[in-house]
Amino acid sequence: MTIANTISNTISPDYLVVEPTGVAKLGNILKNLQRIEYEKIRLLSPLCILDIESMRSYGNEFPDIFRDQICSAGQVILSKTENMSERERGELISEVKSISPDAVITDRHYMEYPDKWWNDILCTYLDGSSKIPENLNESTIALDTFSLSDVTVGGIGSFMCFMENIIRGEYGDIIRSKGSIPLKNGSIIFDVAGGRYSFLLTDTFEDAKVIFIGNRIRRQKIRKIFFNNSEKIKILPFSGYRRESSVL
Repeated sequence: MTIANTISNTISPDYLVVEPTGVAKLGNILKNLQRIEYEKIRLLSPLCILDIESMRSYGNEFPDIFRDQICSAGQVILSKTENMSERERGELISEVKSISPDAVITDRHYMEYPDKWWNDILCTYLDGSSKIPENLNESTIALDTFSLSDVTVGGIGSFMCFMENIIRGEYGDIIRSKGSIPLKNGSIIFDVAGGRYSFLLTDTFEDAKVIFIGNRIRRQKIRKIFFNNSEKIKILPFSGYRRESSVL
């Protein structure tokens, strides 16, 4: 729960996948995550992936955990079924249904399912309601993401100048940036969005990580701000800067 909250506050991802160990009770994990749920953090309907080669031995060895994972899942996905007959698939489905009669079960290889199946996974909340996916078309602009770790800054004053220059476009078309940077007696936690910036000084030492989202991000110029050996970093002219694409 603490890790999930830290990630959300630091880089604010669109989706965060929580993959617990196979011997964890899914119901308890959901209860813990619900403590940090609010308007900006919503839990999606959980998935339970059952390895058909070990599900029976796992069910015999950890029966309580096995039942809890199936009963707590919004969808049970049977893996490694691509070489099974219809009869064998039916037997496995019956076993799962005997534990949770209302279980939604996927028994085919994921490559056989249409895009709607994937979209439903990403758009169905824990309570069963659905969110409206954003309409994406060919004109949608793909954004670059650039992140750095183990960063440092010279001081608060120079860092404020850096944030002002982000807004002025000195480091590319950055539409969002946030992160935390350690100081001598604490940390700076900052956020840049909508042409404005804010920062908070804390007396705790946060992870030294920053992230920038936008287009034509001037990576080398940003690196010079955060690394002590910045004199070794070569900066290309802005007109000659070549955009690098990243996957969000």
